[in-house]
Amino acid sequence: MAQIKRVPLNKQVMAGILEILRTGDYKEGDQIPTEKEFATSLGVGRNSIREAMKALTLADIIEAIPGKGTFLRIKAVEIMMRPDGILDVIHSVSLKELMQVRKIFEVETAGLAAEMAATNQKGLEAFKAAWKKLNQTLKENNDCTEEGYEYHRAIVELSGNALLKKLLNPVWEELRLARKFAPIVGKEQFEVEREFHDKIFHAIVDQNPEEAKRIMREHLEATEKEWHRMWTDRS
Repeated sequence: MAQIKRVPLNKQVMAGILEILRTGDYKEGDQIPTEKEFATSLGVGRNSIREAMKALTLADIIEAIPGKGTFLRIKAVEIMMRPDGILDVIHSVSLKELMQVRKIFEVETAGLAAEMAATNQKGLEAFKAAWKKLNQTLKENNDCTEEGYEYHRAIVELSGNALLKKLLNPVWEELRLARKFAPIVGKEQFEVEREFHDKIFHAIVDQNPEEAKRIMREHLEATEKEWHRMWTDRS
C-alpha cells in the first residue's frame, strides 16, 4: 500500500486504516494492528492514527480492551457495506468543526429568536409545541434526534431570518451523523439535556436575548465536553 505522507487526522488516514482492515482477512473478534503498526504501514504519525481509531471506536468498528489490545467488532466486509457506517464519518466534518459552527450559528439564532418572540406569534406557538414534544421525549429517556431538530428548527423559524433557515439543514445533518457515534445515553445525561433546553425555552419566551444566548452557549460547551469525554473513555 502506498504510504500517506504527513497527513494529520483526516479522511486519508481513516480510509487507509479501513482498507487494511477490509483486505487483511480479519474476522470479527480478531485483534488488529497496533497504533505503531498502522503508523508504519501508512507512513503517518501515531497521533493521527490515534485520533482515527477513536472515531472507529465510536462507530463500533473496533474496541480497545485495556491490557489486551484492540479488536475488530464487526465482520471486515461490513466495513464497506454498512450504509450508516464509518465511511459517513470520512466524508463528514470533524466534531470540533461542527461545534465551532454550532456556537456561531445557534447562539446568535437563539438571541434573535428571543428578540422576535414578541412579534412573531405564529413562530412562538410553533416553538412552544416543539418544546413540548422534545421535553416529553427527554423525560422518557428516548432518542430525541428528530424532536431536537424540530426544536432547533422552531428557534430558527421564530428568528424570522430566511438565510438562517437555509443554513439549518446542513448543520443538522452533521449533527445527526455525530449523534450516531456520540448518542445521549443514561438518565442523568437526558436530564441535563432537558434542563438546558428548558432554560433556553424560557429565555426565548421571556424575550431575553442575552440570557438565551448565554444558556445556548453553555449548552453547546457542555455538549462539547461530554463528547470529548466519550472519545477519551473509548480510546
